Amino acid sequence: LCTELCQAGLTLLKNKTRPERADLVTYRQDMEHLRSIFFFILGKVAHVRPDYQEAFTLYEESLRHNKQNFQALFCLSKVQFHMGNFQDAESNLNLVLACPRFKDSYEAIRLLAQIKARQSRASAN
Repeated sequence: LCTELCQAGLTLLKNKTRPERADLVTYRQDMEHLRSIFFFILGKVAHVRPDYQEAFTLYEESLRHNKQNFQALFCLSKVQFHMGNFQDAESNLNLVLACPRFKDSYEAIRLLAQIKARQSRASAN
């Protein structure tokens, strides 16, 4: 149901035309923000399955529409971690933690600590 609703929302946005009174810049930003949210939700659905490759693609698409979607960036980091791409996961987690809203995110800090621990073990061997 969630997937169908998001797909319907994306289709609706594709066919939507700007109302005459709407500011063009604000309208475009709002549409991009909504697209980002729909792709983020679709990514979450794929992530839960777990279809990490599909989730990766959808989170990246979400970020393409809104680079400030730190929730999508965090979830992308989790997928990268599960796929073994620790360097990119670490880089993205650092970006998430640099955002004032997420600077104290326990889950992001914990995942970053796991990556650092793996790197320490790998360099010790």
